Amino acid sequence: MAEKDTVTGPRRSARKDDEPNEGDAFFASMHVHTGVAVVTCRGRLDTAAWRACGFALAAAVQVESPWVIADLGQATVGPESLAVLALMRRYVARHGALLALAAVSPDGLQALKQAEVTAQYRIMPTLPIAVAVAGLRVRPAARLPAVAATAERVHDVRVMT
Repeated sequence: MAEKDTVTGPRRSARKDDEPNEGDAFFASMHVHTGVAVVTCRGRLDTAAWRACGFALAAAVQVESPWVIADLGQATVGPESLAVLALMRRYVARHGALLALAAVSPDGLQALKQAEVTAQYRIMPTLPIAVAVAGLRVRPAARLPAVAATAERVHDVRVMT
């Protein structure tokens, strides 16, 4: 049975009544796929989402994979996402890894191109391609202990708005 770590906390709502709104929720989870740490993001990726991303990244860097993949297929990426992506890139770099972005929407790609930051990331069209490319760059001796330690662990971080 997989071990599951969950952290839940409030995020300021933009609504007048300041009640949590499930529609505005941002979720970040981490899992290990063939020795590569994958952080899956769902919802609007803005500065308020950093807390959830930070928890998932903290789990991801413990895998000690040279790559951390941010799966953005279910995330809304726009100009407001640039700061969070930069924080994510710096965080994994401090731990000796590189950040790859997978499944970025066309609007998200356009925002990255307009900000001229596409060269700072390895951007892959799909998660399976990103995992395959990152898996080729994982040194087997470096990843085996980390994979054994985290193979059955799933980290799920939810921050509700």
